Amino acid sequence: MQNPFKPIAVALSPNTSKEDVFLALALIIFPWNWKRWKKGKAIEKLENKFKNYLGAKYVFSFASGRAGLFAILKSLNLKSNDEIITQAYTTVAVPNAIIWAGAKPVYVDIDEETFNMDPRKLEEKITPQTRAIIIQHTFGMPGKIKEILEIARDKNIFIIEDCAHSLGAEYQGEKTGTFGDAAFFSFGRDKIISSVFGGMVVAKNIKIAEKIEKNYKSLPYPSTKWIFQQLFHPISFAIILPTYYFLKLGQILLFLFQKSGLLSRAYLKMEKKGKMPENFLKKLSNASAELAIAQFDKLEKFNQHRIKIANFYSQNLKDKRRHVDVLPSDKSVNSKYKLPFVLENLKHIFLYYTIQTPRRNEILNLAKKEKIILGNWFSGAIGPEEVNLEAAGYKIGDCPVAEKVGKQSLNLPTHQEITLKDAEKIVEFLLKVRK
Repeated sequence: MQNPFKPIAVALSPNTSKEDVFLALALIIFPWNWKRWKKGKAIEKLENKFKNYLGAKYVFSFASGRAGLFAILKSLNLKSNDEIITQAYTTVAVPNAIIWAGAKPVYVDIDEETFNMDPRKLEEKITPQTRAIIIQHTFGMPGKIKEILEIARDKNIFIIEDCAHSLGAEYQGEKTGTFGDAAFFSFGRDKIISSVFGGMVVAKNIKIAEKIEKNYKSLPYPSTKWIFQQLFHPISFAIILPTYYFLKLGQILLFLFQKSGLLSRAYLKMEKKGKMPENFLKKLSNASAELAIAQFDKLEKFNQHRIKIANFYSQNLKDKRRHVDVLPSDKSVNSKYKLPFVLENLKHIFLYYTIQTPRRNEILNLAKKEKIILGNWFSGAIGPEEVNLEAAGYKIGDCPVAEKVGKQSLNLPTHQEITLKDAEKIVEFLLKVRK
């Protein structure tokens, strides 16, 4: 029986299971486990799992995906006039890492159908100062790797894959993260797998790998306080979610836990302003590695579930006037919602199922009244909210498609806690408010 006080939500620790809660509790409650918080065998075990999964030789774990990107960029020995090309419709963590590494971010607009970099707009942004191109696989949809690789290789430009959303996604039968000179993955709280914070770097270019390895050995582990915050996260949400709407108890607890510092936030205020947090570049802790392993072992199950829920949305949000089956690859646009588009020969794993509607903000508010918390990944070209665009090197109007999509994209949940009954309730709501 469904808990009437628990929201149907895109985020709010979506991957957390009972096993995660018990693991975190065991690591906190029993003193003999405390020695496993910083160092331990789980770190190497997780790195080996990535090596085997991706067929990679050089793998490095970090306290966050954004720290992993920073480590890759630092290995390029960037100079102040060097440029790193990235797409708009991205998180501020990407331009921050570029700027902190000593270079300048250059933004390319996106293809509205895929939310990824538009190769047709890429070449005009390349200059003699271009050192690398970051290919983002937005929401688990692989970017147009072949076209971008051809452009980059012809001009001897490094390729970095942003796989924060795409662990398990495939392009022409090969997994994302295996095409570029280097790639980084995120284990953030709302990613494909989660250790609340955490990330992995995969380096195919031996020179990049050697430079990362040289600097990696001297990196510190996160503080004991920081590790506790990550372990407390799944425990706290085991209380917050079931009581979220019970006299708003869960919402109050969430506020208090964050205010008191018991829970970490996805972004610090200083990051939104473009300032680097103290001791930003750190290794992944052993405790976080244990949380990540527990979910990595369920990766294919997670991704198959996301695809199943996405297919349900596609079949039930399509234009009912059509009398043919519409697969996710169909450019189906009903009278009010533009549905996702998937290119051929790709495995899209749908971190979210993202539709577009000019009434996005109105629908978000209406959904909350039905105890449905949908998502708006961003409201502009760079997110989250309150980002200092000037500090990120972005000017309004630079990437109009990204700005448009940012204002009208609406994320539907696909994670393991979303059942077909939940998806059906979301569809019924969206059809009801469609005008």
